[in-house]
Amino acid sequence: MTASKKLKQLTFSLLIGVGFLLTVLGTGFEAISAYLRGDLIHGRVERLDIKQYRASRPTSSNGLVERHNLVIQYVVDDEEYTTTVNSHFYTAMNIIEEGDSILLSYQKATPEKSYVLSYALYNVFSSIMWPFALLILIVIPPQWYVQYRRIKKARENIA
Repeated sequence: MTASKKLKQLTFSLLIGVGFLLTVLGTGFEAISAYLRGDLIHGRVERLDIKQYRASRPTSSNGLVERHNLVIQYVVDDEEYTTTVNSHFYTAMNIIEEGDSILLSYQKATPEKSYVLSYALYNVFSSIMWPFALLILIVIPPQWYVQYRRIKKARENIA
């Protein structure tokens, strides 16, 4: 494979990595801004609410779909607050259970509004894509730079 073809492939891979990174940042914007600008506090999973509802496209024999929500309790300035968050499939797999500690972010002006920062409740799509973006952005740029320098050096030797 020629150096220019290798550079072209590495450039394409780098663009894919940047695309992954932008996707992760876009889908995780709420979590990132909450982490950077909010005050952090630990809450406790008070209970697990499992509700069944009829889906437009049934996925089980009885036509009902389960939605797992966590009710999280936290205390700010001696006042108790609760927040409810969709727990995706983490509660179904017993990764998060009642009594577990969950990291929350809140604004001092509105402590009743909080955002769950625990990794397990972070956007599932972002959680899956983040390692790939990180791997691509660590591995590809040095290789790209080496190929770029090789091509540049070859062009200078020709001229």
